[in-house]
Amino acid sequence: MTILVKYSDTKNNETKYHLVNNPSETEHIKRHYMKKVSRCDDPAYNMIEIIYPYHTERVKIYELNYRRPS
Repeated sequence: MTILVKYSDTKNNETKYHLVNNPSETEHIKRHYMKKVSRCDDPAYNMIEIIYPYHTERVKIYELNYRRPS
């Protein structure tokens, strides 16, 4: 499972994205930080499509329960 993590860097006032595809890291994230499927009940809202030249991937959106230590 590949996870696309979106996070806000409040110190620099910007939003960043990080793609995690290492199986041990994704399992750690799922086990410790994955809270639930996104807030909306509509299943279409909880999915994102990533379109590549020869295929399309559908990814489920989850919320992460994580706050970086100050």
